[in-house]
Amino acid sequence: MLWFILHVSCSRAPIEDRWSHGSITQIKDAFTSAFVLETSDGWIVIDTGFNSKSKPVVQFLEEQSIHPDKIEFMLFTHGHTDHIGGHENFPNATFHVHENDKTMLTDAGVSNIETFTESTVFTFGESNIRVFETPGHTPGNVAFLVDDVLVMGDTAQSTRQGEIVPV
Repeated sequence: MLWFILHVSCSRAPIEDRWSHGSITQIKDAFTSAFVLETSDGWIVIDTGFNSKSKPVVQFLEEQSIHPDKIEFMLFTHGHTDHIGGHENFPNATFHVHENDKTMLTDAGVSNIETFTESTVFTFGESNIRVFETPGHTPGNVAFLVDDVLVMGDTAQSTRQGEIVPV
């Protein structure tokens, strides 16, 4: 079964804070969310959320006895501030973003950036993360298929009836 998770600004459906499926957990941050993936190779964070302190993500990691300094790998669905706003809280991370959104990160002061394309598949322990280009919201907007969970960023919104609607 394929599970769809949305984290979108101005979503019509409520974000389910701390919703988990397998090794991935959704963390609510104001009107958006981030995702944390536990793998045998370490912890992966997808988007930092809106909060510049990444308070919800940092709190969740600390509850798991993981200090933000230990996060070495982060993925961004796109380069808007509500998804990259807390990057400074992860000083040892390499930030991965689609090549078409790299400038958005550098303009926001993000360093240690590596880019990817749609052909990229990341493997961490038992987890695979496949990239799907979904340009429109930004030139480098993507969705990630994390095992059997689709993290869509601002690619689409969901309605309370469960319909997926493009943004």
